[in-house]
Amino acid sequence: MLKWGKKINAGALQYVLVIAVIILIILFAFIQLINLQQKTNLKKTLYQKAVLNANNSFKFIEAKSVGNNKDFKINFLENSNEEVILKKSYWGIFDLINITSIVNKEKVNKIGLIGNKIEQKKAIYLTDNNTPLVLVGNSKIQGEVYLPFRGVKSGNIAGNSFYGGQLIQGVIKRSSSNLPKNDRIQSIEKRLEGLLNNEENFELKEDLKVIRSFNEKPLHYRAEGTLVLQKVLLKGNIIISSQKKIIVTKETTLEDIVIIAPEIEIATGVKGSFQAFAADKINVGSNVDLYYPSALVVNLKKEKLENNNGLFVNNNTSIKGTLIFLKQEKESLNYFPQLILGEYTKITGEVFCKGNTELKGSVTGELYTDGFIAIQAGSKYVNHIYNGNVNANDLHNQYVGLGVVSKEKGVAKWLY
Repeated sequence: MLKWGKKINAGALQYVLVIAVIILIILFAFIQLINLQQKTNLKKTLYQKAVLNANNSFKFIEAKSVGNNKDFKINFLENSNEEVILKKSYWGIFDLINITSIVNKEKVNKIGLIGNKIEQKKAIYLTDNNTPLVLVGNSKIQGEVYLPFRGVKSGNIAGNSFYGGQLIQGVIKRSSSNLPKNDRIQSIEKRLEGLLNNEENFELKEDLKVIRSFNEKPLHYRAEGTLVLQKVLLKGNIIISSQKKIIVTKETTLEDIVIIAPEIEIATGVKGSFQAFAADKINVGSNVDLYYPSALVVNLKKEKLENNNGLFVNNNTSIKGTLIFLKQEKESLNYFPQLILGEYTKITGEVFCKGNTELKGSVTGELYTDGFIAIQAGSKYVNHIYNGNVNANDLHNQYVGLGVVSKEKGVAKWLY
């Protein structure tokens, strides 16, 4: 029986207090843990919502026209706690879309290189110059083609005839007297003008390594004379220009940058992914490997074509992306090629030539040209393809580039 007057041992009381404190600490920690989990789940939910809004913004861009270099705000649910800020600028033949999505205090930033998808792939679009397409040797054309009224036939060059079983493995349609128009091609000068006006300069020297985020202003290096890019690594939001010539050597690593000059030489063995724009000539050496989404563009401004003006790709070279040759006006028929794809070259993407193309390699994708020229045994053969291959069917459906006759936009690459 408990005796009310009996004293409690002090040690026992301390023990009870310690137990009570431990229980309180555990309860407090448990409450804090629940609170933290709730905050974490809320943060995760808000972040996921911000990501969703950012992704929806890219879908919004596919359907809407957005002005250049202006902040454009999107409010999907008219919620004051949610905001999407979108900014578009030109990056070569592509559009650079920078999206910042904010939900409460959660922020997501996504940057994409935007081009056009190909809605209906065409193996060849040859303008109608009243001359048929002639296939010789081991030439092989797979996919839908647009040809002159006189169509296609087999031919013979220096004793070599057409060795295939079927001239065109696909549907043949009638082409017009002009190549289709494309907004990205028509705006090339405007696109380059904006890049060249960038004033954020930097010093270029051997062994330099620069990685520039597309969240920052572009860096721009200008050269007055011939510039040799050797033993440098340049990646990201960088522009290199010269008033004369740029030579890219195989010791150089270029990724995502833009180079601009009257003449550009890409030396044998170069590997990388970049866009190059020339006013006179681009010469690509052999055994070059340019990764997607690269672009090589010659926008000739001279009134008179010369033999050395054009885009020339040497043997055993692989390019994943877009090749473009343009001139001011359509001249009378000439008998030398402005775009040459050498033997064993592999182009995956699009070729657009407002002139003559000599095709000795292969194109997986689309080829648009005003004409073909085959040079064999010292002679020139008009609208002939000798041992050239074009296969539109094997181009991946997710490819994004010019999309010559397409209005559907897509993301070519996610940037940083």
